[in-house]
Amino acid sequence: MSIMQKYIIVVESEKPPRVCLQDVIPQVGKVLELKSEELPHRVDTKWVMERYEMARSTVIEFLKPFNKGSGGKYSYDPLEIIPVLDNRHKIKRGAKRKN
Repeated sequence: MSIMQKYIIVVESEKPPRVCLQDVIPQVGKVLELKSEELPHRVDTKWVMERYEMARSTVIEFLKPFNKGSGGKYSYDPLEIIPVLDNRHKIKRGAKRKN
């Protein structure tokens, strides 16, 4: 008998997925828990650092155009910064490397 593992699937969408507790997904398993995350109206640098594992100075520099705070306060709209942060690895600089 094998040990059951727990896997987490994250879905971002306009509407919630049509999955209910105790549903059996073929070749995957049974749904045991459903959670939803409410995004705050504004997020600070600490929230971004924890979610994306970035240094404070990197967050401040990278998100400078999106800063909504004033007087040394760094506050960001999560709906604006999450797409930018999710695609930050796709941004390439400079000319293509020629081999």
